[in-house]
Amino acid sequence: ASERKPNKTTSKSMLLSSGRFPEELLPGNSLGFGYSKTNFDVYYLGKKIDASASSFQVLSFGYAKDAFNIYFEGAEVKDASSGTFRVLIDGYAKDAFNAYYRGREIPNCNVRTFECMGKGVARDDENKYYLGQKVVW
Repeated sequence: ASERKPNKTTSKSMLLSSGRFPEELLPGNSLGFGYSKTNFDVYYLGKKIDASASSFQVLSFGYAKDAFNIYFEGAEVKDASSGTFRVLIDGYAKDAFNAYYRGREIPNCNVRTFECMGKGVARDDENKYYLGQKVVW
């Protein structure tokens, strides 16, 4: 059996698929949570995203924002309000209109009473949620 020789170069796709992307390899200045930016562009894990570099800021737990949009792990969070958006815990976040889990809207949730309880559990005045899914008994 022939032994495979190690490749002298590591491709970006190999680093991305391994889940280990050294922040030192990101273009521009690293901002944390996989985000980086130059004077004109914003990147997530080395891939350019459509965000405003001048107003871009990393929030926490994969969430970031610019003056107009919210992003989760580099993808735009549809219909999220940049002005009222707050990151909570366990992947949850909310704005004045909706609650979100890992960047996806939680449907039919009462955002006014929505709160996180820890360990992936959240609730509003009528329902409980686990990892963003409504728990039905």
